[in-house]
Amino acid sequence: MHATKVLETFDSYLAAHLDLQGIAPKLKITNGKVVFAFAGIDEVYRAIGAFNANERVPVADFVTRTKIPRGKMLSLKGSAFENGKGKQNGKKGCKQTPALCSTDMEDAH
Repeated sequence: MHATKVLETFDSYLAAHLDLQGIAPKLKITNGKVVFAFAGIDEVYRAIGAFNANERVPVADFVTRTKIPRGKMLSLKGSAFENGKGKQNGKKGCKQTPALCSTDMEDAH
């Protein structure tokens, strides 16, 4: 059997661009952080090339697609905190609303 390659990224803007190109991410939590995962297929790499080449995209559509994966990311991260599987500053869970908890992903942009 041939294993499917998976591309993982923390970059919500790249995830939005790929989603805009019709390549939807699967979200998962790794070490308390949400990761956008894409099956490593040729279309993914072509779309990443277009993203890096700064090809034009419809702005309103891109902004909308940026909000969708980010919202899913926050929901997934929030559910992990509620279930005690997430980490916040070395502690399990988050005492605040998930949107108020700092994340390394937000600092990565």
